[in-house]
Amino acid sequence: MFFFVALLSHMWVGLRDVVFDYLQPASLRPLVAGVLGIGLAGVGVWLVWILFRAQT
Repeated sequence: MFFFVALLSHMWVGLRDVVFDYLQPASLRPLVAGVLGIGLAGVGVWLVWILFRAQT
């Protein structure tokens, strides 16, 4: 579980840096970062669901 938390947080930092460094319209940066955050949170929920189902 800690591995996936570390992996998702590492993905968030990397993708956020790419968005804020390379996305030219500054007004789109928070929107894209928010979509990425929601997507990564969804992946985290999916991983937790899979891990708890694997224990049963």
